[in-house]
Amino acid sequence: MACTKPIQIGESSADCWQKLFCAYAQSRTEEFMFFSHEKRFLRLSEEHPNIIERIPTYHISSFLGITIRH
Repeated sequence: MACTKPIQIGESSADCWQKLFCAYAQSRTEEFMFFSHEKRFLRLSEEHPNIIERIPTYHISSFLGITIRH
């Protein structure tokens, strides 16, 4: 199923979820391909400012594809 097809009225919920997941996966892939780890972190902190305080650092780094140095 192509990611570019819009969701139509009357579609099954499974088709809608598949399209939403496909769009999310495409967005995440492009983010990893075109943005540095600094840009991904800044974007996350701008879009979700409270997340840094609420989620453990190792979860955030995993989500952003960053390795924590000790």
